[in-house]
Amino acid sequence: MYASANESDESMRTDWLGTAGVFLTEGGPLLRPQTYKLKYTRQQGLHRTYDVTVTVVQYESGVFRYQSWVHCGREFKGNGLVYPLSARTPEQAAAEARARIEGSIETLAGLEE
Repeated sequence: MYASANESDESMRTDWLGTAGVFLTEGGPLLRPQTYKLKYTRQQGLHRTYDVTVTVVQYESGVFRYQSWVHCGREFKGNGLVYPLSARTPEQAAAEARARIEGSIETLAGLEE
């Protein structure tokens, strides 16, 4: 569904797997949460490949938010920096969340190498 920034580079290949549902939280109902799994290879430092799980949710108000979990091997490396998304559609929200976590991995913002 989504390709990496450099589609010819197999080390940066990204696979997205989505699931959907509706559930309630303290902030109100969440509509259409989507969970994506991807692999991302850092271009700096040790060039490790990270396994990333990203959940993007849309609140009833239309606002999108995301949360991510980054692992290398079986070791948890962090969540990256998480800010609200400015996207207007679920597809834009998924792409924006992906770009943000990849940026966090590259700069090690909120993560350990």
